[in-house]
Amino acid sequence: MTDAAQEKVFGRIYAPNEAWLAKRPAEAIIEPELAIIDPHHHFWDVARDTYLLDEWSRDVGSGHNVEATVFIECGSMYRADGPVELRPVGEIEFVVGLAAKSDRGAHGPTRAAAGIVGQADLTLGDRVDPVLDAMEQAGQGRFRGIRHAAGWDADPRIGNSHTTPGPGLYLQDDFRAGLARLTARGLSLDALVFHPQIDDLVDLAKAWQIKKHKAGFSGITMPKTYGGRGGSPMEQVIYNQEEAEFVTPRGVYEIGLGMCIPTMLTYATESQKQRYAPP
Repeated sequence: MTDAAQEKVFGRIYAPNEAWLAKRPAEAIIEPELAIIDPHHHFWDVARDTYLLDEWSRDVGSGHNVEATVFIECGSMYRADGPVELRPVGEIEFVVGLAAKSDRGAHGPTRAAAGIVGQADLTLGDRVDPVLDAMEQAGQGRFRGIRHAAGWDADPRIGNSHTTPGPGLYLQDDFRAGLARLTARGLSLDALVFHPQIDDLVDLAKAWQIKKHKAGFSGITMPKTYGGRGGSPMEQVIYNQEEAEFVTPRGVYEIGLGMCIPTMLTYATESQKQRYAPP
């Protein structure tokens, strides 16, 4: 293998080896009646590979009951000119065209790209709003959010995420300012990291929990003695219903607050409660 070929050995996508795939024995479809939404696929037409509606329809039409799919950004068909920050809007326009063609049924009953996750540079901070405006307009009701990948490694053999300038993207203030503009619209962040960035992603989610705590909405039913709000279970239900109306990071501390702390408050000694329960 040449030095040039070794440069990006890992983290890159290669065209499928159809001859090798053809050797696979046929597999029975498990629960063919089960309705499925495919939450992640791409469309592209590049020198190394083409994956458009013909190729996609062969995959989704293999016997499973795939009702619709979600397109995830892949740097495909960006606008060739205009402001740099608006060029990814071209990908949305491209996919909407394919989705409209799919809706006419020429490629089977599955709805291609019923949801679209695009790419916008969230490090623009507040200046990302015009980009999101353009994507919502181009998406024609399909636009659901942004994937701003943060996978990065210093090893030159690793193919880093095409939207990652370097390490620590999710820790940057400008990125978090742009994320706030995204979530204010009810749009989602599709996070992509390599394992060294998992802590960055957790920190991003923790930031929301810290804001909740400072506002008095973390540990709603926990006693005030241990740092909680001292509220009733109904208050917790009401808060959960209100929070569900917005796009917020979920999962961080849920096991601790929902299982460990209640168990500790019931069975632990007072010294253990004082040590582990307060935030």
